[in-house]
Amino acid sequence: MGKFGIAVIVCFFFCIFAEASVVVTATGEHRYPWAPLDLDGDGQIEWILEGNLWNVYSADGQVTMVWDDKTLAVSIRLADIVQEQPSGWVNGYPEIWYGAKVWNTLGPALDGPVPLPQKLRDLRDISVTVEYEVRRLDPHLPYNLCLETWLTRDTERGRAVRSDEVEIMIWLDYQNMRGAGTLVGQTTVGGRVYDVWYEERCGNGGWEYFAFVPKDPAPYGTATIWWGPFIQEAMRYSCRSSWPDLYFTSIELGSEFGAPHYLRRNDLDWEVRSFVISCGQRNILGVETQ
Repeated sequence: MGKFGIAVIVCFFFCIFAEASVVVTATGEHRYPWAPLDLDGDGQIEWILEGNLWNVYSADGQVTMVWDDKTLAVSIRLADIVQEQPSGWVNGYPEIWYGAKVWNTLGPALDGPVPLPQKLRDLRDISVTVEYEVRRLDPHLPYNLCLETWLTRDTERGRAVRSDEVEIMIWLDYQNMRGAGTLVGQTTVGGRVYDVWYEERCGNGGWEYFAFVPKDPAPYGTATIWWGPFIQEAMRYSCRSSWPDLYFTSIELGSEFGAPHYLRRNDLDWEVRSFVISCGQRNILGVETQ
């Protein structure tokens, strides 16, 4: 896998140097299959694929994730879904991720430019560039395609997120779905206008939740997202203290889909053709670093 530096930017690519396909298949009986991606054969993990049907108690069909030397292709074909927690709303979040995800002990996937977890006070701003395409097979299916991270108080893994911690989502595409909680404002980042959705206490753990939802969802294209402006905007609305001491743990890309009223059939396809992580010069909280 190629790693290179240009000025103060280091880039990390997942879409080249593949030697074989990797397939992950999730079902109602096997909800959390996963596979590590060691793209350059050095024994270190660049990415993790995870089926993550966290809210499916049972279902017919499957979710298939196929990575090859060009793309990650995700095919969702589920029917007659029974949710584990209807209050959780969506059925799952099949994803590819980098870092040290708090919810499990998989990986970690750290063969890249950003050492994670890392406190926000010590972290340079992170850019993610994604080339993707969503195929909307059902015009009525609620879904999104979004980036996500979890900001935690420590580096412990394999646990639920706690009430003094934070979830941040940045949506790329969606239909028939909105963020959780309440619409609290709008912000413009990189020329794109986002609604800001906020939930003070989300999930069983009561963590703080933010979703940045673009006014112009795009089912395909190339998007570059700098995390810093979104984190700084979330701080403006937050009820949690000591943000500089929160750990940025992971960079996740996946799709939430379905709803308590939409369980008979969930069909959706999406592809990721490149996924690039870069580090900038400024601190992610907007402070210059040396």
